[in-house]
Amino acid sequence: MNNRIYFLILLWTAFSSCQHFDSGKPDTDSNRKRLEEYLEIGLTRDVNHIYCDGDLGPDYSVLFSFNCDSSTVGRIIKKKNLRISREYDDGLFFSEEFSWWNKEKIAEIKPYVNIKRGKLSQYLWYDKKANKAYYQELGF
Repeated sequence: MNNRIYFLILLWTAFSSCQHFDSGKPDTDSNRKRLEEYLEIGLTRDVNHIYCDGDLGPDYSVLFSFNCDSSTVGRIIKKKNLRISREYDDGLFFSEEFSWWNKEKIAEIKPYVNIKRGKLSQYLWYDKKANKAYYQELGF
């Protein structure tokens, strides 16, 4: 009986700590929390219309799309140690299609990147006219 209770508690703990992404609805508490976790910055009032999705596991990938002003982009660049790419780069392939992940717009913008070969890749695209940011992180 004690083993069964222990197993149920362990199972509940594992599932309750799982990250949740609301890819179909913007600005949920979960999306705000995920964005703060991955960007490692406090969210300010300018950050809204947050969409995200993730594929977690040993090799994880997350996508975020959100509106913000250029000062927030500057904080992200500094925190993540991103550098402007010399070329246009649309990041790495993500298996699912989302209406909020604008591949055509991303292809027109030089991203800020931080690539640690074999460990982590981070991309940030910022559409200045629309105040729209796209962030992709991949862990290996």
